[in-house]
Amino acid sequence: MNVRRLLFLLPILPMLAGLLLLVPGQAQTETGCNLQDCAILVTQSGSHTISVELAVSTKERASGLMHRKSMPENSGMLFDFGSTRPIFMWMKNTFLSLDMVFVNKAGRVVSIIRDTKPLSETILTSKTPVRYVLEVPAGTANKLKLHVDDQIRHSFFLP
Repeated sequence: MNVRRLLFLLPILPMLAGLLLLVPGQAQTETGCNLQDCAILVTQSGSHTISVELAVSTKERASGLMHRKSMPENSGMLFDFGSTRPIFMWMKNTFLSLDMVFVNKAGRVVSIIRDTKPLSETILTSKTPVRYVLEVPAGTANKLKLHVDDQIRHSFFLP
């Protein structure tokens, strides 16, 4: 490598080293929240950061948001089902109305069920097989102008 190229690289070496040290799941959002605890919903109205609880284990997915009486605005629960498949949800023992956002393994929204009925035992499903479901307070999808094909950013979707 010649000296000119080396001199060109010197100012950016610390930045490159920092990128190499990033661990998936620890990438930071624009608001400083790490992508393990937050998700960014990229919609027509812009990028929106919400805090997320994760439901990864069978027990966590089974209980989800059941028995909760309130949920902060700009928050949600992100379910990882471990593989792409048909997903079946219900609102049994869930006192909150929710928007259910069905997301593929690349983080793209494939369908949305808005304003679910609390305590309902009606089975709710995505239109196609998915791996993830993001549940947010009812009205959030409309407020953020969330639509099919919008992008969700989270450490689950990092390469």
